[in-house]
Amino acid sequence: MGRQIHKETEKHYMKKGKLTIIGVDPGSAKGIHYCSEEKEAKIGLGEIRKWITELKENNDRLLICWDSPLTGPPLNVVEGHNDLLKGHLTIRPIESFFGKKGEEWSPPKGISTLPYCGLSHWTISRFLFGLPRVGVYDATILPFQLLCEDAAKTEIGNSGKEACITEVHPALAAWVWCKNHRLPIPDNEICWKYKDKKIKTRKETMGELWDILMAEVFLESAPTWFLETPPKTADQFDARIAYMLGKFWMEPEGDVRILGGRDPGAFLLPNDEMIFQEFENSLT
Repeated sequence: MGRQIHKETEKHYMKKGKLTIIGVDPGSAKGIHYCSEEKEAKIGLGEIRKWITELKENNDRLLICWDSPLTGPPLNVVEGHNDLLKGHLTIRPIESFFGKKGEEWSPPKGISTLPYCGLSHWTISRFLFGLPRVGVYDATILPFQLLCEDAAKTEIGNSGKEACITEVHPALAAWVWCKNHRLPIPDNEICWKYKDKKIKTRKETMGELWDILMAEVFLESAPTWFLETPPKTADQFDARIAYMLGKFWMEPEGDVRILGGRDPGAFLLPNDEMIFQEFENSLT
């Protein structure tokens, strides 16, 4: 899945004005870590509302790639047309799909896809964006347009100044990108625990994944400073992958697509044909 930047990409960005892409790893207790083409930084809880507001005001075309659930129950339930069913307030079909054990698309230990209700950082998403919407009393006019399908990316900026947001899952994306580039270890399973409590395990795993991503996937598309400063924390790692997912998605020939949709749940993922087909099959 190695990629190189296309000449068409610059034309695609510039025909409607410069597009700013921001990858964000949020935390409801500690604030956020973000990555852009120019830099990465941490924003504390007390500064995040101001940061988001200024980001929106200062960019005509803005895409935030957000590592936290942005959808909840099906839209007809949110709008009060249908009653709640089991699972609507706890787990989305996209999380159920990746939660199955023993399937070819089942992520290994260290790569988790928990039910959206069990992820505390959806509260910071509600605070900043009013997402996910879960019921009839939630606002319908929101500060960012939620993108849940591939076709929506071509509309960014068509109505003038516009701020958009889409969901990403950096850990899952890292696994999809790297799973065919890691050699099996005899009598031992490959470790994917780049967020492990053990410092040695965490550093070694994240370092190996980052080397693969830089050599096999990101290539010339990565910001130059990626080469100079490898990620030191899982927050940095996730924010950088979130950014690259958005960047590849916006390329005319990018290898990233949105898996899912508004009702089953949706996030950007590398274009693995088997995973996309099996997920579509699971919805029928």
